[in-house]
Amino acid sequence: MKILIFFFNDVIKDAYWDHDDVILFNGKGWWIRNGASRELVPQQDLIENDEIFSDGLYQNLIEKLRAWGPTWARWCGRGDQQELLLRKAALQCMSISLVLRNLNISTCIMHTGLSHHLDSVIFEYACEFAGIDRIYLYSQNISGRLLPLVQNGSIKTRLRLGATLSDFDETDNTIRFIDRTKVNLPPEIGGMDSHSDIDNFWRALLHVLSVSAIKSFRRLLSIGYYKFLSHRSKPGDIFSYLYNQYPFQDLFQIIQQRQGLHYLNRHLKAVECPDSSFVGSNTPKLLILAHYQPEASSFPEGWEYGNHIDIVIAIRSKGYNGNVFYKEHPASSLYVIESSTTRVGMCRSRNYYEQLGDLGCKFIKDTPGNKYGGASCDTFMPITIVGTVAIERALNGLCTIVVGYPWFREMPGVISFSEIKSLEDIDPSWMVPNPAIAEAAFDFMVNELSNKTITNAPGIGNGVQLTDEDSLRSFRVEFDALLSFLFNPDRPK
Repeated sequence: MKILIFFFNDVIKDAYWDHDDVILFNGKGWWIRNGASRELVPQQDLIENDEIFSDGLYQNLIEKLRAWGPTWARWCGRGDQQELLLRKAALQCMSISLVLRNLNISTCIMHTGLSHHLDSVIFEYACEFAGIDRIYLYSQNISGRLLPLVQNGSIKTRLRLGATLSDFDETDNTIRFIDRTKVNLPPEIGGMDSHSDIDNFWRALLHVLSVSAIKSFRRLLSIGYYKFLSHRSKPGDIFSYLYNQYPFQDLFQIIQQRQGLHYLNRHLKAVECPDSSFVGSNTPKLLILAHYQPEASSFPEGWEYGNHIDIVIAIRSKGYNGNVFYKEHPASSLYVIESSTTRVGMCRSRNYYEQLGDLGCKFIKDTPGNKYGGASCDTFMPITIVGTVAIERALNGLCTIVVGYPWFREMPGVISFSEIKSLEDIDPSWMVPNPAIAEAAFDFMVNELSNKTITNAPGIGNGVQLTDEDSLRSFRVEFDALLSFLFNPDRPK
């Protein structure tokens, strides 16, 4: 019985390179211990071609992969090749699944909080069809530590692992988290802009033009010298075929994004709380606190509700006939984050906002009142996919409608959209701060996180690896505890 770590950085490599029962995997292939060393074994050396063929599985995989349309759109800009790529991905998934069985893998630890790249999607389904649980390391924003989540099917099946892995108590971090909401400050972990982020269109235009030109030039060189390079290059990434786009595609996306933002800004209204002719009657109104897109918090965490247009239609189908108010995510105005284009333009355009308007949405500048309950405002009932706002409000005794599948979905104060029978009338109790909800939500957060998280030395979710000795030592001890738990054949399933 062995455990596989899907993708790894130097922190994982330095700690577990010599571990005989841990197999490492990245885009180059399978890194397997052989005596006193670890060798890179190509995929084709671990499987016979005639093993992989199963028409039923193949067709099933194509349909499952097709359901990840938003992820395909985000990373692969070659829609005209979509059907061919789906089939190549399905075959690759089948072969990986067989290798997992042949290597006697019992559990796969994913070096990410959830599948939101195409390579991790393929590996997720390979594990699923091999009957192997995946452990995702989710960077939660109470303390930034890693919360292991176990998943054996779709995003809807993921659960907190619940194993005792450390002696880290989350009480103080949770209190500090609440204190920041009282003064309308964002969480300390996450949500902070980088100094290299660009929200100016013309700066972004120059950046994208230069980057696109360099990429196009390199692509031409690779085509011209393909045979020359192929004899001298190191093993390539087996997933590289998934991440191609046409030249200057990013340029068209930021132009589309700018046109969308221009349209939105012309239709924004500032809403005073609680009375406004723009808002209408004093009956509670639904307010969509929109997610940044494309991003994992909208899809796959939202799954069938990963698009705000679909959410509005679902709201209407539950009998809600009033105006739906919509507040855009502030990061949607960024064109570049950490020197890479955000690709928001594929999810935000003039047409996107026009469709929302046709469905009766009104766009507002500010979240009316203090969204955490510090000020008097009972006009708006927020709806989010899996947003942190639901945690913030719950810890202040307020309810939030959540349409997606966050790790905290059982938290008191979270109202599951799928369990709401009708929205013809909004329950007034949802709008009133309730100390019992605040207390129960606090207990939930402390109990579910304390002693059950791992030091985020690999920098999962934030890209910042920790290099100090104390952090690396803590990570090693806590990750060892995770491995020991997973290797235990009598562990709870």
